Amino acid sequence: MVYGTGGIGSTGHGDRACWLLHEVTENLEQYRRIGHDLLVEPAQYVPLDLELTVCVLPDYQRAHVQAALLQALAGMFSAIA
Repeated sequence: MVYGTGGIGSTGHGDRACWLLHEVTENLEQYRRIGHDLLVEPAQYVPLDLELTVCVLPDYQRAHVQAALLQALAGMFSAIA
């Protein structure tokens, strides 16, 4: 038997998280291939190490660019923190 797996991120706990997993499973069932099982599980969060190369115009101050980048990245990842 072949399994298709997927992880679902949820900030909910208990019934809310179970409901989300059930809903995703039900919605994906219509796309499941014959002979394949579908398993939807809670996501496993792992550390992420990012390395960025940033090019800016020479008249921008390094500290201002760094602060703007940190603020933008914090906004992207705050939903899962």
